[in-house]
This record gives sequence, C-alpha cells and structure tokens, in this order.
Amino acid sequence: MKRILVEFYSQRPPENLISLLTEHYDGAYFLYFTRENAPSPQKRMRITQALNEVLNFSPVFVAVDVSTIEAVLEKFSSIITKENQYEIDITGGNELFIAAAGIFLSQNPDISIHLHRYDIPTETLLCRYPEMEKEASLFTKYLKVPQILSLGGTPALSAPRYQFSFGPLRSEILRLWNAVKACPKDWNNYCSLPADPMGNKDAMTQKCIGTLQNQKSCYGVIAQRLKAAGIMKNERSRNIHGRIYMEFDLDVPREAQFLYDKAGTLLEMYGALAAFDSDLFHDIRVGVTVDWNGSIAPQYKPDPRNELDLVLMRGNLPVMASCKNTLPENDYLYEISTMANHYGGQFATPMLLASGTASPTVRERAKEMGIVLIDRIRTMPYDHFVAELKRRFS
Repeated sequence: MKRILVEFYSQRPPENLISLLTEHYDGAYFLYFTRENAPSPQKRMRITQALNEVLNFSPVFVAVDVSTIEAVLEKFSSIITKENQYEIDITGGNELFIAAAGIFLSQNPDISIHLHRYDIPTETLLCRYPEMEKEASLFTKYLKVPQILSLGGTPALSAPRYQFSFGPLRSEILRLWNAVKACPKDWNNYCSLPADPMGNKDAMTQKCIGTLQNQKSCYGVIAQRLKAAGIMKNERSRNIHGRIYMEFDLDVPREAQFLYDKAGTLLEMYGALAAFDSDLFHDIRVGVTVDWNGSIAPQYKPDPRNELDLVLMRGNLPVMASCKNTLPENDYLYEISTMANHYGGQFATPMLLASGTASPTVRERAKEMGIVLIDRIRTMPYDHFVAELKRRFS
C-alpha cells in the first residue's frame, strides 16, 4: 500500500514542500484551479526536476477547471482510492480546497485519509485529523540553494559552494580579513586599481597607481597591511609609458587567490565562513547568479540577472544576504528585501551584513521590514560574529 500526498498547489514553494520533505511519501498530487493558480509549463518542469532529485519521484499535476467545491470533490474521487493511504495537506490551501477535503474525509470513512497542517516558520506539525501517534515532525530531507531557487521559477545560473573546512581557505579568509578590515574604503579602491593593459600582469600581482593621490594613498595603506601580514612580498615599481606600476608577489594558496579579485568577495566569504562555523545551515552559497524572470535569453538579447551575495539554507527556508563592506544604508535594505521576496518568496529571510555601524534610523527601518541586520562586523571579534548568527537564527 502506497502513501500518497494530496496538495493544493501554491505559488509559495514552502507550502508545497513542507509535507514532502517531512515524512515519507511514494507519490504526490498537486491540484490547481486552471484560471487562478495554474503553474506555467516551465515552473512545472522545474518543480518536477527538483523533487525528482530529492524524492526520486515526480508529482502529478491535476487541473480543476471550475473553482467550486463540487469540482474539487470530483477530482478527489478520481485520484483517491481504497488501495492507498492518503494525506491531504491543507497548509496554505485555498478555502474551497480545505472545505472539499473535510467533506471528502467525512463521506469516505472506508478510505485511509488524514488531513494535516504545518506551521512553516517553525517547521512543526500543528494538527492532524484524525489524530495519529506522531504529532510533530522535523524535516528529514533538505533542499539545496539551486533547488529552492528553481522551485520559485528562477534558476541559479551559478551557485558556488566552497569547502570551508579546508584549512588553507579558512586561514586565508581570516588572515586577509584581519589585515584589511580596518580600512574598507581603501580595500575597495585597491581592488579596483588596474593592472598592465597589455596583459603582461594580472590585477592580483600588479597595480597601476597612476598620478592620482587617492590611488597612491589606497595602494600604500593596503600594501603596508599586506606586507605586515606576510601576504605581499618582493615589491618593486616599473614605469610603463609614463605610468607607475607596482609589482609584487603574493604568498597566497592557489585555492584562495580569488579573494583578491573583487572587493566584495572578502566580506561575502567571511560571512559564509561564520555561517559555516555556526553549524546552523546545511547549504551555503556565495555569489549566486540568478536569472530575474526565469527565462534564459539568447546571448544577443538582454537578460536581466542579479547576484545574491550569500544564500544560506536553514532547514528548507532560505536566508538571502547582502554583504556591504561599508556603512549600512536604507537603500541596501530595500535592495535585499526586494531580492529576497522575488527569489525566495514569502518565507525567505532577508539579511544585511555590513562592516560599518548602522544609524538608529537604519536599525529601526530594518526591524520594521523584518530584515536581519548585523553591522559593525569589522570591529566585532570573529567568535562574536558567529555567536550573533546563532542568536539570530537559533
């Protein structure tokens, strides 16, 4: 006898997934009203692919052509038989669907059917009727970042995952952060300094300091700190066509050299390392590139995309973070709120990580918008940063 889940399809992925990821099922039906909440063929394909990866079966989508209790009852009769056990999930369900489920249960006492509802933020079972011995559940299967994004209709074009248990990478993240955390503006400017335009050197081992005082200044500040940390060695200068270039060697493991490519990468990786050490998140991705509308356009056409600095999976709900190596501002709050809602849906948690100190106004606005704000990271000891993540998400 198979155990089958019956769901009312929701545009909010966690409402479709919480039952499937909590207990074992051999199959699932997703009912939907044709004129109201029909999933597009593209979204149906992505849901099917993601569930196949996690559950090893494909859901069956069942269209209800008319939005009436009678029409839902008719569909129930066509898919629910005496040969199997059924769980009808009314979490986030349409009122007609919930009413029809109750009626069908009362009219068919000879079929094994239960109704249940979950509280998604706490991942707990609120009620099951008729009652069973098991009154609460924890997730037994977990989605990864690309899957949760795909279920929302926006595929991840890239979602790098790093081995934060790898000693050389861990050490380099902490070494570089401690070297430059006190001068975020200089670090940002340093990373943008160009190298040899003829391509003889890359930007990691050569910087053009030109004639502008701010370029010379930011290079001098960062070079001094990198040399003190044992990172920069064998510094020398060259005059190329009247422009001054500083060349040097970096004593950096090959696997960690990307930390020096872009200014924003360092704080993203520092935040990801702290998330890893908090032991709260089972999937951690840095620099996730996402297609805005879920439709991959040919290269010659514009295709709106975004980059999510940091995406964490806490259970089966995503935390989407923006990392700013500067003072936090209201604009950053609106940006991450919009992106978290678009890519993660109603149950995603937006988070802003900032190296600088937030003003009382920004702090209050973050609280009003439901955004987790962790600021002052550059003055916060690393173990305090990890503890703050635990406090916010435990």
